[in-house]
Amino acid sequence: MALMNCPECGKEISDQVNNCPHCGFPVNNKKDEGSNKKKKVIPVVIAAIVLLLILAAFFIYKFVYKGSFQISQGKDTIELGTDVDLIKYLEYSPEDIIDVTIVDDGGFDCNAAGDYQVLFNVKNKRGNIKQVQYDFHVTDTVPPELTVLKDTVYVAKGSSYQPESNAEAADADSCTVEVSGDYDLNAEGTYEIIFTAKDGSGNQSEKKSMTLIVENRDDCLFRNAKLGDSAEVIQRYETGELFTKQDEDNGESLIIYEDTVEGEDAYIYYQMNDKDQLCCITVIFMQPHTDYDIYINKFDSITEKLTLDYGEPKKEKGKGRLYGYCSSEGEALSIGEVKFRNLWSSDDVDIVLYLGSDNYEISFAMIYDSNTLDHPEGTGLN
Repeated sequence: MALMNCPECGKEISDQVNNCPHCGFPVNNKKDEGSNKKKKVIPVVIAAIVLLLILAAFFIYKFVYKGSFQISQGKDTIELGTDVDLIKYLEYSPEDIIDVTIVDDGGFDCNAAGDYQVLFNVKNKRGNIKQVQYDFHVTDTVPPELTVLKDTVYVAKGSSYQPESNAEAADADSCTVEVSGDYDLNAEGTYEIIFTAKDGSGNQSEKKSMTLIVENRDDCLFRNAKLGDSAEVIQRYETGELFTKQDEDNGESLIIYEDTVEGEDAYIYYQMNDKDQLCCITVIFMQPHTDYDIYINKFDSITEKLTLDYGEPKKEKGKGRLYGYCSSEGEALSIGEVKFRNLWSSDDVDIVLYLGSDNYEISFAMIYDSNTLDHPEGTGLN
């Protein structure tokens, strides 16, 4: 405590009293006023500082802060052959990131194994753009898919056959089918063939097998067919492309193939009777020629071959009334003025080779017809 003089009466008083004990004059009002002023200034200063901080934060957010670019790579490995959208392999919030585009795909190819660097443009909700780069890896870990078409294949002894034709392999990469197992197409027997498929990345399929049966078909009449064979046997050995198979309710059937016969495109008709026996074979030559002499030359060539096997045929040559006016046999054939028919006949089979035309439409056929087996009505030579 200290002493002070009263501002009113001048007497000494304590500086702690509010009023002079001598004259009653208030002596601490000025001190309180000064204190009150200080108390009022402090909140103003604090408010000003807070306002400045807010303004500074706004300025930084508005003109300095670029916004969120929170994005990551969800997956970096892709299986070979998988068609992908690389943007879908990135993870981000669509509320923060509004657009992602590929700037440079680095030559990315889902069909070629390898490592790729891909550059993206990332645009956030503030409209700012940032470039990010990620590595992607295309790998081949899936083995080829191997399919064996037939579990058992029958082959005539002495014929040509490639076991690879009975297997197919599919893979995103190039692949090959490897064949193992000993077999001899010139020796009757049953052989096991093993297939394995491998792709360019070294992936290998499971092993699969087929049974190859080589049988003696030396005494066949035409190709690998004998009269009396069942439909199953015909289809077992016929190497042409199956065109159609027509089955009747009474057991009869007609099996038609497309292939090349004597160097000519042809349809091959195998007629089965109601006992499922091959009773007639008809070959219809379909390959067109503008030079009709070619048909005659082919007719003569087939005649020579059949003659070697069955002897001289009975030959018939029909001529029209305008035949003598034609400059060549080919011209006569083209207008239907000459027809050829050769017949080889035995107790078991009749063989007919026929060539003619009608309105410039060629009819060129070879027929093997059984003389001992039943025929469906309306079929055969008789």
